[in-house]
Amino acid sequence: MKQQTGMTKQAGKVWLVLLVLILGGAAAWVVLKTAPVPTRVKPDVQARLVEVQPPGSGNVRPVWQAGGQVMAAEQVSLQAQVSGRVVAVAAAAVPGATLKAGAALLTIEPRDYELILQQREAALVQAQASLDIEQGASALAADEYQLAARQLAASDRALVLREPHIASAKAALLNARAAVNQARLNLSRTRVTMPFNGQIQSRGVATGSQVGNSATLFELVNTDEFWVEVKVPRGFLPWLDPEAPVLLHHPGWGGQTREARILNLLPGVDSNDRQARLMVAVRDPLSLNHPAEPVLLLNDFVSVELQGKPIRNSVTVPLQQMNDDGSLWVVNNNKMILRKPEVLYQGRTLAWVGSGLQPGDQLLVNRLDSVTAGMPVRLATSVSATDTATSVGVQP
Repeated sequence: MKQQTGMTKQAGKVWLVLLVLILGGAAAWVVLKTAPVPTRVKPDVQARLVEVQPPGSGNVRPVWQAGGQVMAAEQVSLQAQVSGRVVAVAAAAVPGATLKAGAALLTIEPRDYELILQQREAALVQAQASLDIEQGASALAADEYQLAARQLAASDRALVLREPHIASAKAALLNARAAVNQARLNLSRTRVTMPFNGQIQSRGVATGSQVGNSATLFELVNTDEFWVEVKVPRGFLPWLDPEAPVLLHHPGWGGQTREARILNLLPGVDSNDRQARLMVAVRDPLSLNHPAEPVLLLNDFVSVELQGKPIRNSVTVPLQQMNDDGSLWVVNNNKMILRKPEVLYQGRTLAWVGSGLQPGDQLLVNRLDSVTAGMPVRLATSVSATDTATSVGVQP
């Protein structure tokens, strides 16, 4: 009886536990069904603030600046053409002097050459007389045989009429005339003059010096024009304006410039960087005729500014905004868009582009990191198109 009562109590406890579990599960189910469902809230996307500017005007000329060294257009070592003693040196013939073409430099003793000229002139008179005698004898012989009515063979006739003698006399006369001309030329060479408008670089003789043929008397440089060689990238050559003035700059000129002109495109490229080479010419480099202009000296190193042609139907883009593959991030309708424009010419800081940009495209003033297509942006104060065009023309 006691055993049966214990089993009854134990069964009651089990049912009690089951009831508690059932009631707890029901309560949990009610809580879950009636609890509010959480919703995902998208965070607000903060558009990045960017500063933009319109593309620049493509009508601005591209400019190429490079350095170049000044060289002489014409530089000679003036040498003696006759030998002798220097009897006079012009007072103005000193290093650094600027002289006109034909100005006297020095005189070599002329007396010997004057005597030689007199001898050659006398020989010329004698040669002329010899020819006259032979021609007279020939005429006399012709008259005699004509009066005698004698017929001569062609070979005999030439001898009788002294034709070989006349030919020899004519040759002697020509030689005598040439000798006179040579003597006159040598005499004129005893007076040494400036071959062009120029400056004396150095002098190698003095009064009393004995000089021989080919002895160097002066080092001279032509001052009418100096040249400057400048290197230019091959890509700039199609846009180079050969008619536009070339501007030269030098730190010692206090902001002044000199104008030059393009002389020629040299036939070979530079052996180091493979760039093309241009020669530009500067008239009156020492400012002898225009004293207000700065002086350009030999071996000066100057900055050369070459003007390009306006690139029509194009706009300019700062080169720093271009990606390595030629693409470009722009802002249009407050969104970032990637463009791939056609690059017509690329300078040091600017690129001239043709097709590829759309109306409303604006350029970033500063590059952005982590840009994606369609990314929203907010616009700060824009740079004006006038400011952009002004900055374009300085140095592309």
